[in-house]
Amino acid sequence: MHLPNKKGQSALEFITTYSWAFLILTIFLAVAASLILSKNTYTYTPASCYIEPELPCTDLVVMSRQFSSEAVLIFTNNLGIPISFSSNPLEITPEFSTSIYTGSCYPSIAPVGSTVYCIDNIGLLPSIGTQVNLNFNLRYQICGASACGTTFYNTSGTATTFVSPYNAIVDNLTLYDSPATGNILVSGVPYPSANQIVLLGSRTYPVYALPPSGYYFSSWLTSSNVLVSNSVSQAANLSIKGDGTITAIFNPISISSASTSAIGGSSASSSLSSTMPYQTFLCVGSDGGGPISKMSWFSSAGSPGGNATTGYQDGNSCSASSQFSSMALGEIGVYSTAAIPLPQTYVTSSSGSFISLNYKVASSNSYVYIMIACSGSECSGINLPSGCSESFLTSGSDARESVYGASCLQNAGEYYVRGSLSGTGEYAASAYVFSQ
Repeated sequence: MHLPNKKGQSALEFITTYSWAFLILTIFLAVAASLILSKNTYTYTPASCYIEPELPCTDLVVMSRQFSSEAVLIFTNNLGIPISFSSNPLEITPEFSTSIYTGSCYPSIAPVGSTVYCIDNIGLLPSIGTQVNLNFNLRYQICGASACGTTFYNTSGTATTFVSPYNAIVDNLTLYDSPATGNILVSGVPYPSANQIVLLGSRTYPVYALPPSGYYFSSWLTSSNVLVSNSVSQAANLSIKGDGTITAIFNPISISSASTSAIGGSSASSSLSSTMPYQTFLCVGSDGGGPISKMSWFSSAGSPGGNATTGYQDGNSCSASSQFSSMALGEIGVYSTAAIPLPQTYVTSSSGSFISLNYKVASSNSYVYIMIACSGSECSGINLPSGCSESFLTSGSDARESVYGASCLQNAGEYYVRGSLSGTGEYAASAYVFSQ
């Protein structure tokens, strides 16, 4: 027979009776500790920046300096139309201040797709690393093809960011064109002359010089803080290490030409001086008795098996031969101060007694050269459009073939060449348009 353990039973009864009290005390202590620790704990929200969908905000940076702080707002113009900024288009109000701080935006005219930097010196002096919430208003104007409007558009935005030490993260770059009617493309966005943009320093940007009509790119001219990878390359890389300027130098395009012609028997050759820097040689040839079997040029109108043909080549001597006894050849050498591409060519060929050639000029102050070969009978009564003058009219010894050349300086438009043959025969005609 065992007697009950009275001490163990008493302990069990004590724990059962006071367990709820211990639980309540534990919860109380945990809550108290949490409240005490929370006094030294800061809760941050993620950094953010918002304006509107068509003006997406890339970033807003606040930097603390000795006597004030600087805010830099960065966004993109996705409105689909250029916009402009007048004086003080940005207004910033910090969350714990009633003051409104104004700033400027660059470029002053923001093309479609360009990055805009707005810089505002704000008076608050928060500690580095703390978080600030900002409200801001942005004012801009819409630009048309020739000018910007006078109506102001307003939009607002908010930003949450952290204060960082001051650092000159952006540099001012002023873009110039000479003459001022060209454009400079920075990262694919064209800017008009005398426009100031803001770029992040110590980075590289692609630049391209777009000359106005009638000009070609010559070189880049930069200030000491701006470097280009190649000063004579139309497409280059730009790096900036401080405020500065870059200028695209454009020179006017000039085109000059010289002409010559020749007659011969079953072969003929016309040559221009090889010492002249002509870039393209235009050739024309005919044989009144039969087909031309060989020629030195690439055919534009007619063919090696035809009696009349025109074309162009790189060499300074146009030559051709046939099985018959009389030939006529003509040649025009073309030189340009710019590396212009091969001309746009309009050609026609036919038989009968009437000559007809139509061509178009895309841009004003373009150079055009007209070449006509007549076989079976001679070219006669060529009626040139305005801006053209005859370079040569050369006939073979038997009056059954002739070649004709003319040079033109013309504005944009559509033009017509009309003429006839002295009898019946075939002709080949070309218009070579060197548009600037």
